[in-house]
Amino acid sequence: MSGGIDHKKDPARQVLKFAAWPNFDQRAWRAATQPEDPLEPGGAGAHWAPQTKHAVAKSYGRWLGWLDRQGLLDHGISPVDRATPEFID
Repeated sequence: MSGGIDHKKDPARQVLKFAAWPNFDQRAWRAATQPEDPLEPGGAGAHWAPQTKHAVAKSYGRWLGWLDRQGLLDHGISPVDRATPEFID
């Protein structure tokens, strides 16, 4: 890099790893990416390419990391309840 900021080392962009996601979020991710089987439909992201799943998980993990660094990540609420205007605007 020629004098620029290394975004990979910027603490404001650090990604919260999947293992550190709240349990609600981990379960929701697994359900959303669950492949179809003969008796049940898959999740909304079941047909995503592996690269897409990785990119979406990384972006979501970055948001969770930001919430965590701000002291706003409540592990006791669901992702739907966490997605309020104050946190996503």
